[in-house]
Amino acid sequence: MNRHFFTLPAIHDSRSPIHDPRFTFQLPQRPLPALNGISMSFGPATPPSARAFCQSICLISLLLAISACRPASKTDPAPVIDQNVSRFWPDAFGAPSGYRLESMPFSPTLAHLFDNGRLVVIPAGRVGVPPSWSVAHGYAMSAIDRYGRLYHFDEAGAWWMDSVGSLDQPLPEDGWDAAWNPVQGTLEILVTEPWAGSDRVQLLWRSGNQWRRFEIPEPPPARMAMTRQMLADRGRWLIAGAGTTPLVLNRRQWVVWPDDGGHAAGPSLWHTRRILGQALDGSVVIMLDDGAIWIRRAGAWRSVQKVSTAGLIVARCIPASDQLLLVWNGDLARERIEVIPLEDGAKADAEAHSFTQISQLRINEDETGDWVGWGRWRAKTPDAPTTAGTFTPGLGGIGELAFKISGETDDEVYRARDVQLLELPPSLAGLRQDAAAYVPALGGLVIPTNEGLGLDHRRVPFSPAVTGQADPTSSTAPTIDLIRRPYRFWVFRGDIVEFMKPAYEIHPAIGHPHSYRTPDGTYRSLSWIFPTNDTLRYEYHATTEQNEQWLPSDPLPLKGSPLIDTSPGSQLYLCNPVVWGSPAQVVLVGWSGRLGELRQFGKRIKGLQDEGYTEIPTHGFVARITAQQPARLEISPLPITFCQGARLVVDSVKNRLYLVGGKHAVEAEVDGRVYHFMNANEDLWQWDGQNWRRIVPVGKDAPMKITSDLSYHSGARLLLNLTPKSFDGFESNEWHQLWQKSAADETPWPDQIGLYVHPVTLQTLGIWFMDKPLARVWSGRDWIPVELPQGPSGLPSTRENLLPAMHGDTFISIDAERVAALRMNARRDRDLDRRLTACELHLIPER
Repeated sequence: MNRHFFTLPAIHDSRSPIHDPRFTFQLPQRPLPALNGISMSFGPATPPSARAFCQSICLISLLLAISACRPASKTDPAPVIDQNVSRFWPDAFGAPSGYRLESMPFSPTLAHLFDNGRLVVIPAGRVGVPPSWSVAHGYAMSAIDRYGRLYHFDEAGAWWMDSVGSLDQPLPEDGWDAAWNPVQGTLEILVTEPWAGSDRVQLLWRSGNQWRRFEIPEPPPARMAMTRQMLADRGRWLIAGAGTTPLVLNRRQWVVWPDDGGHAAGPSLWHTRRILGQALDGSVVIMLDDGAIWIRRAGAWRSVQKVSTAGLIVARCIPASDQLLLVWNGDLARERIEVIPLEDGAKADAEAHSFTQISQLRINEDETGDWVGWGRWRAKTPDAPTTAGTFTPGLGGIGELAFKISGETDDEVYRARDVQLLELPPSLAGLRQDAAAYVPALGGLVIPTNEGLGLDHRRVPFSPAVTGQADPTSSTAPTIDLIRRPYRFWVFRGDIVEFMKPAYEIHPAIGHPHSYRTPDGTYRSLSWIFPTNDTLRYEYHATTEQNEQWLPSDPLPLKGSPLIDTSPGSQLYLCNPVVWGSPAQVVLVGWSGRLGELRQFGKRIKGLQDEGYTEIPTHGFVARITAQQPARLEISPLPITFCQGARLVVDSVKNRLYLVGGKHAVEAEVDGRVYHFMNANEDLWQWDGQNWRRIVPVGKDAPMKITSDLSYHSGARLLLNLTPKSFDGFESNEWHQLWQKSAADETPWPDQIGLYVHPVTLQTLGIWFMDKPLARVWSGRDWIPVELPQGPSGLPSTRENLLPAMHGDTFISIDAERVAALRMNARRDRDLDRRLTACELHLIPER
């Protein structure tokens, strides 16, 4: 079919210029005669001047027409509008020239909060009533992230979000602290680095649901590496370090500290490394750059001790026990924790308590002991056990590489080549000193870590030179399974170390996001669903006007129904779950059985593919769960043959489901045996909750691709399908083409495509996932470019972990930096390690 370019007619609207390139589009038309030149007939009475004038007008018109017919841009290919469908879309006039996605990380279950956030304790009566569905224990503490958002935790680690608004600009990574001011009765943030266009120290305080700036005359200059402390007994901020005189905020004025009249000889405060906090009686403890620790008690300075600062990652007071906590980081279980008393007297009276249990490790699942160190092992005979030889500490000797551990009864030596698995204790490296706070409800100093829960599992080379560093594929050193169990919160109660583990976290193993409203007016975004071969579990994000929270369902067994094949070797083959109906249900479609051997024939068989399976799953089923109360599964039969890679899409207007796309099995006999060939599925199946109806589309061929994605637009009442080359809408049993990629568009073929219709604004967002993703918004006439956020807090790498939120043009993005499962044997079937990045993406139009 020939297609000719046309420009929209002039419309008297200041928002729509006649030749705006955004409104240059293609319309299917009948072929017109080709114009090889210009010929015009004039009557004999036509004056020459008139003829010249008319010829000039025609020439100008032709030039304008040629300019309007320029090729489509490579970044914004010209659309093809099917006139039968264009009536569904609003007029494109006045559409923005572009959009941008603004990224804002969120969620305290993720690493970013405890990398750059702060813990703070608020009086329980000032926190507000926690949501009944999220908290089972009393309030313990709160956290503030760099964006000013506030989160509250109970004593078991469950959390909910406060309604306080975000800051206009994120706080600097290091130069700020948060504290409750007991005198003023407010939550405050002190910023000591240049921030928000100011080079002065700034104080913010919470007023209602907003952060406001506290105006202070002549604030001191903001400096990098300053240290801060709220003096809770007086409700005053103290700042020091960075080569400046210590200052304290006395009402609305910064004054030199100490200001209590006692100026006995003491440390050089210009060289303050860190303010370590306050002792039980309110005395201030500081550390100098050289590691000397001083306490100011009763108006006088007293020396506590001098410690090594090499590898020192935590130095904080434990007020309740009047002790000082010191933590040093080391490699491979050579970490150290000490607790020093802050009592009066000479430093010789201070006895340090070292925690050796932090260095305990497990080898090959049998032995537990404390790490001693590397050395060389020389056996008396080639096959002698390690107890019948000589161990020489250090790496310069002769013999096999080995190491020693100190067990409960005696020392043990292990040759490096005998180690298959090494399980280390929780690492101290992830502790975030700046985020620490003393929490009375837990009776100790709480220090969060930016690590996840479960197990951190890696297969690494095992050698003193390359431990945890080299690539196992390129190193000649023996590789082992190195395992470490991380925790979210460490609680230090004097000489006791405990861990607080939240009951649940976000697990983005499989993401099939859907948002819906509940009968009480709140909304939930279901995502991160875990269908395995015997259970289904999902998590959802529930939001009220006051709170937000992630909630999990219980594991629900799938193989308990007679409709599901449970014979030996059977597996489940599942489509993506969706949220559907009222009251909301989670619907999961799948097949059970066995997918047999795939045989390659080397040629196409009877118009089918060149490969076929010897067996396919035969038991189709539909599983339904009440989303509000996921107590049990309701399973019914699915009268559809096995479809590989099909997707479920919710028709929210007609309250029905589509099963569409993927490949369906076609039987054919080859050499006397029946094989199952997987061909592109051109049919659609529609379900009303009781019956399935097969739809064979008329008109154009089905546009399904492996990389494509589908969504439903309730405003246009269209099932939408976006492929790398086309954008199509399904209505009245027919596919209609909305856009086709221009031949001049040289955009690389994407790995996959994401298509998202926002449930509130009905904005349609398409994302082409490649090395450098492309994002565009559909205007009803063409694709408008979207500027993507830079850095790690942008789009996920796949379409499965992006979902529209239920407010504004906002999307939630969650991506896993690393997900490693442990499946070594029956004894060790642990959870997943999770290191996640999450953010809210705000789609903002630009005129």
